[in-house]
Amino acid sequence: MSGLTPVQVFRVQSEDDSGYPRGVVGYFTSEFRAKTAAKGKGSWGSEGRVDTAWAISDGNGKFHILVQEQPLELDVDYVEAEKDARAAALAKLTPHDRQLLGIKD
Repeated sequence: MSGLTPVQVFRVQSEDDSGYPRGVVGYFTSEFRAKTAAKGKGSWGSEGRVDTAWAISDGNGKFHILVQEQPLELDVDYVEAEKDARAAALAKLTPHDRQLLGIKD
């Protein structure tokens, strides 16, 4: 198996008669193929939505679509909770305890 590689793909979504997305029709390697597949998938038989998405190629001809395309931060809530717990613990210390522990304000 080769290494994992990020690849931009083209996503086709069908639409209901109000123009809202109903679901993904498929993912394609070119915009031309996507637009061909989008014909008749939009509202009232028009062209469905074509946009880009990111996938990971596994090197064996399979692609894994990235659901969350924007970068995100992990453990954000944990870090905030840890800061709050630390502040609460420090608030319980007397000035003498702080001095013994070498904690400076």
